[in-house]
Amino acid sequence: AEEAGVPIVRNVALARDLLARGEAGRLVPQDLFDIVAEVVLWAREVRSALEAGTLPAPRQAPPGEDLTRYPDGHPGAAAWRVD
Repeated sequence: AEEAGVPIVRNVALARDLLARGEAGRLVPQDLFDIVAEVVLWAREVRSALEAGTLPAPRQAPPGEDLTRYPDGHPGAAAWRVD
C-alpha cells in the first residue's frame, strides 16, 4: 500500500474483529459498517488531498493511527503524522 501511495490507517481492534469474523468475498458484519465506512471515507479524503498537494479535510481525526507515508514537504506530513 505504501509503495502505491495508498493511505494507511492502523486500527488494531477493527483489524482483529474483521479477521475473526469476516470472510473474503462476504459482506462486512453489520455492526462494523460504521467504522469501516469511516476508514473508507478517511482514505478517500487523504488520497484526494495527496493528489491535490493539500491537507486532508480536518472534519475529524483518522479512525485509527495514520501511517500514510506523505511526500516530503507535503503539509500532511507534519500536521497529521504522529511519530
